[in-house]
Amino acid sequence: MLMPITPTVPRRSTFAKGVISAAALLIALVAAACGASQPASRGTIGALRGKSAAQALKLSLAAARGAGSVKLVEAESDSGKITTVTGVAGAAAGTERFTIAGSQPIVFSLSLIGSTVYMQANKAALGYALGASAAKAHAYAGRWISVTSADSGYHRAEANLKISFQLSTMSLSGPIGLGVPTVIRGQSVVGVTGTVNSRQSNVGKLSATLYVSTTAPFLPVELLMRNQSSSIKVEISYSSWGKSFKLSAPRNAVPISSVQPSAAKK
Repeated sequence: MLMPITPTVPRRSTFAKGVISAAALLIALVAAACGASQPASRGTIGALRGKSAAQALKLSLAAARGAGSVKLVEAESDSGKITTVTGVAGAAAGTERFTIAGSQPIVFSLSLIGSTVYMQANKAALGYALGASAAKAHAYAGRWISVTSADSGYHRAEANLKISFQLSTMSLSGPIGLGVPTVIRGQSVVGVTGTVNSRQSNVGKLSATLYVSTTAPFLPVELLMRNQSSSIKVEISYSSWGKSFKLSAPRNAVPISSVQPSAAKK
């Protein structure tokens, strides 16, 4: 995610507690039924007729796991602050671009390529997420920054950029229910309702609806989540399941320690 504005992106000065926490949170803390994305058209239950909610969820997750890759678009509203995320995720690689709206927008990208996580950010993101000085934020804005397993926070970021993280987000817990078929982006879908655990201790469980295609192989189409007060609302749309993508490591990336020495492991 998503890849720090409380509660979505914590205002902290270390890489592990800043950008990486933001990535985990924005990708996984998704929350919210954005009604505008749900057309009034009625869908059909199709090949899921006779299936229980648990069976529909199991079939959809199995199909997603088998696809191996996915394109995602996320929109989050957290107490009025808007964050958008776009990216692709695969079994061992992934990339996501984050934009946090404001008078000085925070924009940054995280990519897992090989065994390295690369970050590219504007000045606002470097200062806000990494706590970089004004001079360093100016010097490194727009440049690629590398994060390796020797750096604090690497393993969390690496895991969050893979499709396995997306699958864990879709894994709703009970009680599981099945909604009425509808149509999203021209696809007949049915919503599987349940809850997901927030990565944030002060948020608790989130209500969630995973819309899955009613046509085999029943791939996920959209995930909506929200907290109890609806102050956090997020919608994730999925597409291009199983399509291959290729990421190339950027040249002349500078180590994260050059921007934020505290990010290096002691």
